[in-house]
Amino acid sequence: MMKLRKDRSFNSNDINGLYLSKGYSSYENRLDALFDAVLSSDHVITAWDEARMVGIIRSSGDQNFTQYISDLIVHPEYKTKGLASKLMNTYINEVSEVDEIFLMMDAAPGNSFTKNWLIYKGFEIIAETGEQTIYLMKKDEEENEM
Repeated sequence: MMKLRKDRSFNSNDINGLYLSKGYSSYENRLDALFDAVLSSDHVITAWDEARMVGIIRSSGDQNFTQYISDLIVHPEYKTKGLASKLMNTYINEVSEVDEIFLMMDAAPGNSFTKNWLIYKGFEIIAETGEQTIYLMKKDEEENEM
């Protein structure tokens, strides 16, 4: 049974296994630093299938005005099962008081589904280069005035 957790009771093997599950990670030669970075993130939500970490979303920021999503990763065996949506929805709920959420993603051609999915979730594209796409989810002005 799949469970989402907000605690930090995971170890470096859990993190490394998930990040390397795609066969490549930009953190590959810095896995110790990656573990430290995950632990020091403001928000960390993980997904577990029994004792196996199968997903993560994490961010850092100032806790009031901005948060920057560092990673949203789902193990390849768990793609298309709605896990990314569960992680993102839980995360958005958790940072509901934050005005702006930023996310940067590789602009790889295979990411067109993810691009549309992020727009569906409420993000807008604010910058695009050949290598990166920057997304922003901004709280409605009406909500800020209440």
